[in-house]
Amino acid sequence: MKILSIALVATASLAGALPALAADITNGDKKAVVIDVVENGNRSKLPLSAGATESICPSGCFITAPNGDRIGLSGAETVEISGGAAIVK
Repeated sequence: MKILSIALVATASLAGALPALAADITNGDKKAVVIDVVENGNRSKLPLSAGATESICPSGCFITAPNGDRIGLSGAETVEISGGAAIVK
């Protein structure tokens, strides 16, 4: 039982040390925007107030920017909304 406890603690420690992948999306515009997100076949709307940042799509997704552009994300990008367009960095 002692060995099992040590293994569980080691596994939990390793899982906590791994970085969580998610795309960060920031609204650089001066007004709120809504981003359409399709992740694992599920559609949702992500409202972002001016200057707000959210982490989304840890397993990848597709987004539709306010200007209508559709972009695929793997889950590790930094995205900025500027002038209604999504700029992937």
